[in-house]
Amino acid sequence: MNELYKNDPLVNQRKLTVGQGIGKQLRCNEKKSFLKIEIKNRKDMNRKIIAYFLIFASLILLIFNISELNFDNLKENRYTSIISNLLLILAMIFTIRDINKKKNV
Repeated sequence: MNELYKNDPLVNQRKLTVGQGIGKQLRCNEKKSFLKIEIKNRKDMNRKIIAYFLIFASLILLIFNISELNFDNLKENRYTSIISNLLLILAMIFTIRDINKKKNV
């Protein structure tokens, strides 16, 4: 058996004859590439879920921070929390767009 597949649990562990070896190795390589794509898709989906969660949480915090503003005296307000929430939302939107572009390529 080829040394590359010796410890691989996904590959059939039967000993290959010379005639079977080429076909089995090709099928094993197809399985491996398919599994790599599946794992990559799962990671991308996890990143998307986290990005959507962060957008949702940032929107809640943004609403809270805007409600805490003192509109009578605007010079006393701190705007850094609002700006940071907007930047986080923007970064997550770009992250989601990047994931979608990688998926379509």
